[in-house]
Amino acid sequence: MTHPIERNSTAPPLLGLSRPFCRAMHWVAVAWALLAIAGLALAGPLDLLDHRPGGAAFEISERPFFMALFAVGVLLALRWQIVGGAIAAFTASALVVFASQQLRPAPAVIIIVAFAVPALLWIVIDLNDQRPKTAVIGLAVASAAVIGGVVVADRIYDSVFGPTHPGSTTVALPDSALDWIWSGAVSDTSFSVVAKLDDEAESIRLAVSEDALFVDPTFGPQVVADDHGVVRFGAEDLSTDTEYHYAVEVDGELDLTRSGTVRTFPVGPASFTVAIGSDARVGSNGAVFDAIRDVDPLLYLIVGDFHYANIDEPDRGLFEDVLDLTL
Repeated sequence: MTHPIERNSTAPPLLGLSRPFCRAMHWVAVAWALLAIAGLALAGPLDLLDHRPGGAAFEISERPFFMALFAVGVLLALRWQIVGGAIAAFTASALVVFASQQLRPAPAVIIIVAFAVPALLWIVIDLNDQRPKTAVIGLAVASAAVIGGVVVADRIYDSVFGPTHPGSTTVALPDSALDWIWSGAVSDTSFSVVAKLDDEAESIRLAVSEDALFVDPTFGPQVVADDHGVVRFGAEDLSTDTEYHYAVEVDGELDLTRSGTVRTFPVGPASFTVAIGSDARVGSNGAVFDAIRDVDPLLYLIVGDFHYANIDEPDRGLFEDVLDLTL
């Protein structure tokens, strides 16, 4: 039987690649693809994949499905490179969607290269042996396969791990001296603030004011960040049932980008709103949080499942990473 690379042997190669070279690259792609399948199959059980905070989607059942489809592409590429290459390209682009969102940069790049290279080689090999019009059609099919893989995988990803409600249209905050800040432990005359510094600082203190522009604020004592850059403040001796604005001064500059507002509790019978939320997916930024803010509750209770990272080992760093992402 004539090898597919040897068909149209009387026609000059479209891309100028010699047929012996294409034949060698074909078997390099086959070997590469088999190693990629075996490597990814073993990476999970051997814990070789370095996930982003809360990343778990790369271990779900959809991954074996895409790997099996990639294997089908490898088999078809033994006879029809453009068909196998298109299927491999579809699968590679689908795996890229999961890898780029769930893995840290280094392993994500490895996954992308491992599955994209064989697909690219098969497509190039086949186009090299085609007439121009046929090559254009083949290139269009391959491009459609790549786009299709991204669209399908993105929909699967969103349905399993994306937000279950509309996303917020609020513009993300720019970088500042703080990574995050929040308040709690509210009483009728006090509250606490916890924040994480973006970098080391020599001078850190809390500013509290009844004025949103922080005209003549009250400053608390200097505090020292812990080994993880987290700082904790207490605001005390405040007026009852009063709205206060708070911000952290870092090395003499108030961080007004990440600041907040809190109202001390009333004493005795009173009317107020309490908002309750739970079950937020990791890293989600839903419009529901805008709705919670708009009702201006006196108290917001997170009653469970602050995130779904499903960390299964006693590694404090992993918990810190996912809490940083969530906050």
